Order: sequence, then C-alpha cells, then structure tokens
Amino acid sequence: MATTAPFSALLAPRGNPRRSFNKTTLEGLAQSIKKDGVLQNLVVKPEGKNAFRVVVGKRRYMALKLLNDRGDIADTYRVPIRLHGNASAADLDRIATVENVQREALDPIDEAEAFAKLLTKGAKIEDISAETGVSMPTIRRRLALADLAPEVKEAVRAKALPLSLAEALTLAPQAEHKKLLGEIKRYGHLDARQLRAHILGEKPSLASAIFPVERYTGTFTKDLFAEKETTYFDDREQFMALQTEAVDAKAEALRKECAWVEVATEHSVPWWQYRDTKGKEQGGAIIHLSPSGRVEVRKGLVKHEVDKGVAKQERKEKPKDRPAYARATLRYANAHKTLAMQMALMDDPRKAKETAAMLLLAKGTVDAGLSLRPHDALQELARHPRSSKAYAMLEEAAQKLLLLLGISHKASEEMPAWLRLFNLGADWTHVLPGLRSMSDVKLDCLVSLLPILCFGIRRLDEAEPSETLFAELAKDMPFNMREVWTPDEVFLAGLQKDALLKVATECGAARKHPGLGAATKKELVATLASYFDRTADPKATLDESGAKGRAWLPDCMRLVSHTAAANDA
Repeated sequence: MATTAPFSALLAPRGNPRRSFNKTTLEGLAQSIKKDGVLQNLVVKPEGKNAFRVVVGKRRYMALKLLNDRGDIADTYRVPIRLHGNASAADLDRIATVENVQREALDPIDEAEAFAKLLTKGAKIEDISAETGVSMPTIRRRLALADLAPEVKEAVRAKALPLSLAEALTLAPQAEHKKLLGEIKRYGHLDARQLRAHILGEKPSLASAIFPVERYTGTFTKDLFAEKETTYFDDREQFMALQTEAVDAKAEALRKECAWVEVATEHSVPWWQYRDTKGKEQGGAIIHLSPSGRVEVRKGLVKHEVDKGVAKQERKEKPKDRPAYARATLRYANAHKTLAMQMALMDDPRKAKETAAMLLLAKGTVDAGLSLRPHDALQELARHPRSSKAYAMLEEAAQKLLLLLGISHKASEEMPAWLRLFNLGADWTHVLPGLRSMSDVKLDCLVSLLPILCFGIRRLDEAEPSETLFAELAKDMPFNMREVWTPDEVFLAGLQKDALLKVATECGAARKHPGLGAATKKELVATLASYFDRTADPKATLDESGAKGRAWLPDCMRLVSHTAAANDA
C-alpha cells in the first residue's frame, strides 16, 4: 500500500546490503530530491507507534537525512512510502538486495555479504541470478569474498586493497588473511598472479589426479577467480600416496598388453633413449610420475641401442652430495651480503658513483637489476630489521632523503622508507620542488642510492657464481661482514645439529660450554646466539676463545667466498 509519512517517522534501515556509498553520487541524489522530491517510494515496515523502518531505499533515506541535517528539509517533510507489513524478513532482504544490485552497482563486499545472507535464509543461487541479472558464476565468486577476514573486507571497501588481490586471498585460510594483508601493505610490488602462486605453492590440481577423487578424504581449495576454475588438493602427502597407488595399478594393467613397463619418478625422462615401434615390433610403455604429481603415459616405445655406460649413467646417476647450506640459509646469508655491499658503497662516494654509472650503463642486463625495482634482499631483511646494521643504515638514509624531498615519514609506518622512496613517481609534482632544493651532495646521494638499492646478488636462494658483477665489485670492498652482522638465531636455526657442533668448535663456544654435545638443537641455537652476542660487544674483554667468537664468519656470509677465491686462483 502506497502512502506518505513525515521524515521524522522513518527509522534508518538495518542490515541493508549496501554499506559503501559514493559521497559524490549521494550528494547528487540529495540535490535531485531537493529540486524534484522523492520520485520512488521507500519500502518500509511498521515498527512501534507511528514509526516505519526503511527496508528498501537506504540511499534515498541517507540523502534525505543529509538534507534534514543541513536544514534543507524539515522533520515534517512528507516522504512517499510503500508498506510491506506482511512480508517475511527473508523476503525483505531479497527485495533490498535485488533493488540495490539493479541500481548503482554494489560494492563487491556488500554484494557478497548480501548474497550470502539470502542463501542462509533459503534462497537458491538460480533464483538470485534470475532476479538480479547477475550470472551464477559471478555470484559464486562473490560468495567466496564473503568469507574474507573483516580487515580485508574493510580494505576493499576503503579502496586500499585491489579487488584482484582480495579475490586471490580467498584461496588462503581466513586465519592467514590478516597476516597476508599486512605483507601486501608492507612490501607492495605484488600482483594477483604472484599472490595466488604464493598461497597455492606446490598444491597439486584436481585435473592431475588419476585416482577416484572420492578416495581422497582431505580438503580442497577452489580458485574461482582463475581463467578456468581450478581445484587443488590441500593434503599433498595423501594425494601423492593415492596417485602412486593408481600409477602402480596402471603399470600392472599395462604389463598385460606391453612387452615391458617402466615407472619413472624423476623430474624428467630421457625420452631420447626411446623411439616409436615400427611394423610388428613389440613395444613397451613408460609411466612418468613427476615429483609434482603429474602423470604422463607413453606406449608403443622401443629402446634405442645406447652405450650401456651412458644409459646406466642416465638411469642411475650418482646421488649429489648434500649442499653445505639449505636454500633458506643461503637466501638469508646472501641478503645480508647484498645489504652490506650496498652500505659499503654508500660509505664510499667515489665507488658509489662508479657503481651507479656502471649500473645505469648496464640497464636491462641480468647483473644491473634495473628498471629500478628494489632488490629482494631489502624485503627479506625487512622481516628481520634488527639483525642488520646495514638495513638500519639504508632505511635511515632513505628517511633523510624523504624529508629533504618534503615528505614526512615516521619509522612506525607500515611501508619502509626505502620502499616509499620507490613509490614517489606518481606524486612527482610534490617531489620536484624538494628535489630542486637539494644540495649537490644530497642529490649525488639520492642518485647513487636508487640504483644501488636495486643491485645485489642475482638469486638469494643460490650461491653466487664468482664471475658476476657483484662478485667482481666485492673484491674492491675489503670490509668485515662481522661489523654489520652477528650470527643470530635466524641463521643458526637453519643449520643441522652436526653443523652447529662444528660451529661451536670453530668459534670457541665449545670450550666455554663443554656440555654442548648432549644439548638439543634448540638449546644449541640459543647458546650459540647468546655466545656470539657477548663476544660481539666491543666493550667485552675476550680471551683466545672469545676472540674466535668475535671473528667467526661462515663461508656463505663472506662477500667473496673461499670457494670462489680458490676457483679464481
């Protein structure tokens, strides 16, 4: 039933799907109402005596309230309403959602929560799609957004987080959303593809399974936002067990029809050793189960006549010696070495200018690291800022340069100063006056710092070859890494127990702590970290053992390693 009611009788809507509003369009609507009145009824339901709760028309109500607060309309202003006294709460939610979706587009998070609310009250996706005109795949993707952590939802509403990154976050457990959001804000330079790959890691996809999927009892992750919807197995160990069992069954079945069957489990198969059968030749089959879980089957193969020594070497290659340091440890050590090199260059203006000139001349090459993208070492040590004097020095230099450019930056801000320095390009009109007012010395410092922060070891998780630009320049920078880094728990925890005991002997800690041989790895790490802290104190009086502790440095932390030096000799 249509009628009118004074504005003072209207109560603000509860639970309206729309929670984000564009201030500009709201002001435009208010001016339209002021000039022409409310052209469409607000849907309301009676609540109490002479009061009506707005169910549909929140934007119109907010525009009216804006006019009322400014004194443009009185409390007695008559508003056209339509009563929905007999409608159920679910019906009213449905009407409000349809009306909002068909008007100005809802914020994606508002839309997600509205769809989720309708479904919990008995609606079907097919019905929502028919009434709103939104496709069912889009509704499903919106529903995935409804499970995002509150902090992520607010970041999307505030336009502080792109929708593409929010969609990628739906692939992670909700408990991890806040942490991942912090990393996105802190580091920047992250797109949805990178975030999706980071979250999914090495999870095998549903399409790669050759066993009946109903045998898998673990959970799945569905990527609704990929170009083609993809589902992943969360329990990789159970997946590989079922996949291996299915491969064994397939091999047994193939043995009944093929002359021979081999199962290969390496990363790759030396297919060059085989050819297709000819004529009436009896062929065999190879089933390749890669470490990622993918399965490839090739039948009708004949082995080439290959020198037995070569073939044996292909099939039974001698196991590689276990590397002295794990990838994570190398990454950590190389990050420290890179920042130490950057710090040393900044302390030597002549070398800094030479290096900057070299890098700018060598732009686009693997060694230069230019299009001015900060080196990964900075992001690596941003997680352990107190572990590196070099990081602190570079961060302080960036803060001072920001101030000279007229940009205030507090140390407590989530984005480091060095990263903010790289994100000033879009705000060049504010930066240019500060740049013009810089002294020659400070301008030289800025010109040197920007390319130097892009320069470092090629790959943090690998040992640096001796013939790279970094390795060659490091020979010109003879400083002690122990002046900027002290062996800490992060590094020590990455070593095996036998390696820790060797460290204890080399650095003199074993003489100070004779019971280390019976200690657990955790106790070893804590004891050694404390020992290195004590011996690093410049005020401490050290005996022969303590002097070893102050000087000890692992080979992977040397700017020019002993191995590289030996190779060059």
